[in-house]
Amino acid sequence: MIFRVQVTGIENVPPGPVLLIANHNCGAAIEILSILNAWEIRFHGKRDIYGLAHPFPFKLPWMRPWFKKLGGVPASFSEAFRILDGGDALAIFPGGNYEGVRPFWQRHRCDFGGHRGWAKIAVSRGVPVVPISIVGSHSVNPILIRSQTLSWLLVLPKLLRVRWFAISVSQIIYTLLVFFLLKPIAPVWLTAGTCYFVFCFSVLWPIWPAQIQIKIGSPVFLSDPDEGYQIITDKIQQGMDSLRV
Repeated sequence: MIFRVQVTGIENVPPGPVLLIANHNCGAAIEILSILNAWEIRFHGKRDIYGLAHPFPFKLPWMRPWFKKLGGVPASFSEAFRILDGGDALAIFPGGNYEGVRPFWQRHRCDFGGHRGWAKIAVSRGVPVVPISIVGSHSVNPILIRSQTLSWLLVLPKLLRVRWFAISVSQIIYTLLVFFLLKPIAPVWLTAGTCYFVFCFSVLWPIWPAQIQIKIGSPVFLSDPDEGYQIITDKIQQGMDSLRV
């Protein structure tokens, strides 16, 4: 209710193994939970859905069980083939870390960064691809800067294999809040260390509600990865544009 999420087109998902391809935003957690909720309402627990996720959450003991419970699996071709060969649905956000932390002024642009692995999977297994367009979730925490250099400088993101890191409004707000709360009562090392971890992990934390709209399109069969990449990204972009009207 807080984020006023609206999911339409869930009835377009065909039976059998299917690949769901969506654009990615910094409000990814809200998007994923909203899609899973719509999926549960539609299929009443009678159909499984999995999602390829960045490997780093599976390295964190407090996050690994949560991701697995949601159907997340570490992103790899072998995992994708295992799920589809088992007859289940698989969701992929091909833009990944790169698209998820794109600057706020690029929020209405679908940008997979040229990643075509998902299209190769679809062609290899002959499964339909369902395009999913998402708008609004980038507004829950506007991203100001996207940088590879920042990932290196902060060290921790690079250790967690986060290639692109960001500076977002939530990082600034939460880090300053922690700084002013701890500065009068904690030693400098504890204040600095806590601010560092808050800055690293608050990059995707929401700071205010925003209307999020998710549009699930009709399935498409692909015959060529390169051509399929263009077809699906065009359909996702068209869906995003229609949701902005």
